[in-house]
Amino acid sequence: MVPAVTTAAARDEVERALREVIRPLIEADGGEIDLVSIDASKSPMEIALSVGGAYRGCPGTPLVSRAVIEPALAKSLAKEVRVKIVPRLS
Repeated sequence: MVPAVTTAAARDEVERALREVIRPLIEADGGEIDLVSIDASKSPMEIALSVGGAYRGCPGTPLVSRAVIEPALAKSLAKEVRVKIVPRLS
């Protein structure tokens, strides 16, 4: 996999949004979510996340990504984002 283009500021903002807004919601449902990569050079910014726990293999995960995760990240970052859910490596 080619490493994504990112900046420290973009990574910090995404990690903050995950920690403060998204992760508590996902964990309340028995899921786990981790940042895999960010490509800040694209418009919209592309963010790859991995999910686990109750969300791993769940058919509703794409809906949660589009309806909850993307809007929450876009609001926190004040920019358009595209979230891609990728397989968990472990």
